[in-house]
Amino acid sequence: MSKAILFIGHGSRSADAITETYSLAEQCRSAIPIDVQEVGFLEISTPTIKTAFETCVAKGATEIIVVPLLLMEAGHAKIDIPEQLSAYVTGNDENITIKYAKPFGIHDLMVTIVEDRVRSLDIPENVDRLILIGRGSSDPHLSKNFNKLISLVEKKELANKVEVCYLYGTEPSFKDVQWEVEKSSETVIFLPYLLFTGLLYEGIKRNLDNRDKRIHRTNYLFPHPNIIEIISLRVAEAKETTIAEKIK
Repeated sequence: MSKAILFIGHGSRSADAITETYSLAEQCRSAIPIDVQEVGFLEISTPTIKTAFETCVAKGATEIIVVPLLLMEAGHAKIDIPEQLSAYVTGNDENITIKYAKPFGIHDLMVTIVEDRVRSLDIPENVDRLILIGRGSSDPHLSKNFNKLISLVEKKELANKVEVCYLYGTEPSFKDVQWEVEKSSETVIFLPYLLFTGLLYEGIKRNLDNRDKRIHRTNYLFPHPNIIEIISLRVAEAKETTIAEKIK
């Protein structure tokens, strides 16, 4: 059976974000011993999921491991991507097997990335609050997953308090938390919990940079070696998870 990996990115109007997506995929090609590895995008960008899937098939793949390049399991991972893939499951030769990997999710590898981003700032004074900035979603499980992540980050003792805010769809909002922070006298680190750069990250930078010396901002998560490691882990785990199960 000839295997392929189909990486699915969110898509972006930012050329830099797309460049970083392909850079990550190239790093995975060097780390994961599967010959066929393609990239497709859920929305905005090309190639589409359909085109990338067809490329995998054209290159002889009979087992396609779908890897969502998503940090948390929410609507895109649970609904949007499986719905698009369902057409290919039923519309292609029955000998093609599609397996679906989990998003990055909650893992010590991700916690270490957070720790490294914070420590890279080398802030001499005590940090009162570390605030992760999530993308946000209407999926209620997103906040539960972030709470699990926060409980692990707290053990690293990076700040007196660790919390989360969101850019849209979930409370508390980044805008409200930023307003609250600017009214306080606390030393605060904002960590954009985003995989790549993009318009959302640029908006965060505009709102936070050069405003107050007490307010600090880390970089987003890519690049970091743990990202390759978590993807490798999710690819291995996908052996037990089929897309058919995901669509039910």
